[in-house]
Amino acid sequence: MSVVTPQAPASIRSLDRVRPTRGRSTLLAAGDLLALGASYLAMRALTEQIAPGTTRAPATLTVVLALAAVPVWIGLFAAYGLYDTDRRRIAVTSFDEATKVFHALLVGSIGFLMVDQLLWSVSDWRVSSAVQAAVFVLVALAAVIVVRGALRSWVFTRVFRRERAVVVGAGSDAALFEHTIAAHPEFGVDVVAVLEDAHSPLELEERVLELAADRVVLTSSSTSHEEMLEIARGVRTPFLQVSITPRTRSHTCVRQWPAAHPATVV
Repeated sequence: MSVVTPQAPASIRSLDRVRPTRGRSTLLAAGDLLALGASYLAMRALTEQIAPGTTRAPATLTVVLALAAVPVWIGLFAAYGLYDTDRRRIAVTSFDEATKVFHALLVGSIGFLMVDQLLWSVSDWRVSSAVQAAVFVLVALAAVIVVRGALRSWVFTRVFRRERAVVVGAGSDAALFEHTIAAHPEFGVDVVAVLEDAHSPLELEERVLELAADRVVLTSSSTSHEEMLEIARGVRTPFLQVSITPRTRSHTCVRQWPAAHPATVV
């Protein structure tokens, strides 16, 4: 197995040694809560101009509901897979998540409308309305996408250690993948080696440990499709992501591979 190892600049390699590798999901969750909180305040200010006096509830109840909403929103976003994407995919755009974010916001808003109806049935308190829910979903959708995009573009690339990727295959697909990664430093990925072939998962694991890689990218030019899937299933190195590139013009589209080891298709 021959290896070609491109070298990153020394300044980047030395800085990456002290950068953390995990925590993206935590920052995304914090950003989501910040966006949701700001959206709620904007919604209240806007709806008070449109329909004043729509909500009426004690301040204590409002605080309790706000605190209870934190795990609810985080749980909803997690249920829609909005905190797994950055760990599994090489290239993530926040606009790709718009549908999932919208559905999570819609489900959460309907839930709080149900709470409003329950409180109204036993008291005179109102904590939400259909107009407020609609305005909140629209404002929060834009806010969440913007905040997530800002975190990925400006924070993740400066805070977290760049991912070390090993590419298996030396054909046109491997070259295209290298070119794509080199053209997009914002992906936070460095190709540290190109292996012309990998005859077994064990052989690949040895090279991964030697190179301290975080991800293995199996290109379609490296071997047959069946052999690639067998290698993807067999790699068992902890915290290693395994990706498979299809024969496409772009390697930025990633799908999850449902195997015992978390592999993805780039």
